[in-house]
Amino acid sequence: MEGHFGASLLCDISPESLTSWLINLPLADRSKNRHRGYAHQIFEIALKRRYVTVNPVKAVDTFKHSSEIEEITVLTPEEVARLLSFTDDETRPLYAIAAFAGGFEVGPITISSTV
Repeated sequence: MEGHFGASLLCDISPESLTSWLINLPLADRSKNRHRGYAHQIFEIALKRRYVTVNPVKAVDTFKHSSEIEEITVLTPEEVARLLSFTDDETRPLYAIAAFAGGFEVGPITISSTV
């Protein structure tokens, strides 16, 4: 969110701009809904602190994700390295274990063993 709205005042962020930002994220609908939730929490805090008078996220529809089971794919070594490069020191071991042991969920992604 900061990368897109970083220079904007919270009070200047509209439901339309939030919707546009979410639609253009290169993520699955489920992940977009998660980001929508994060934005909602930010604006709720801003409301409590009287930085804004409304929470524009309340006017943003959730994304409908498919109820079909998504095909599970195996990450390549390069993809695992890239994934681990985005983790912090505290969570990196968890993601590394999940990537190499497989078979359980880690946050918004699912890493599964092919064995």
